[in-house]
Amino acid sequence: MNHFKSLCLLVICQGLIACSTLLPTQKLPEFPLFDPVGLGQELQLTQLVTSQVNDLPQVMIAAWSIEEGNINLVGLTVTGQVILRLQYDGKNLIEEYSPLLSVPINGRIVISQIQFAYWPLDVIEQQLKGTDWTLLQDQQQRKITFKNHLVTTIKAKNGTAIPAQFNQQWPELILESPILKQQLTIKTISAGKKDEQ
Repeated sequence: MNHFKSLCLLVICQGLIACSTLLPTQKLPEFPLFDPVGLGQELQLTQLVTSQVNDLPQVMIAAWSIEEGNINLVGLTVTGQVILRLQYDGKNLIEEYSPLLSVPINGRIVISQIQFAYWPLDVIEQQLKGTDWTLLQDQQQRKITFKNHLVTTIKAKNGTAIPAQFNQQWPELILESPILKQQLTIKTISAGKKDEQ
């Protein structure tokens, strides 16, 4: 079987640009990161992400992969220019950013938002025990809170995916974050598992 190349992209990054301008006098909480192997499989996704920040829509191509215990992400513009590379192995986060970025992006938030959307509920709950973070899940959505304040809401755009199916099967989902004042629409263009290669 062929290993996936470290193809990763994540358009969530564009929306997270808001974190640098949202609260100039307030510090955002440190977003939690989860072990990449917690997803339970090696896979690769390519996604199209539309970010709505301060009423300004922006589009990026996004792709990310899980391979050999790492989550790898690469963010690109619609013209194919790489603007960031991220890698997380469960302990260390490696970040590379292009000078093309006019404002900084918080790579930790980028990865955290992806994991909150796609990682199994029990894996997330286990790690959040004893922290100020909580993930609430019902039949329609996932809600992430910090000290009882809503951070992010995640739901399928068409409303057909139930939380038990929160994984790469989602064709299109919406992330709304009042703390970042942004909304992301993430449409999966292609998805594959290592054992299918």
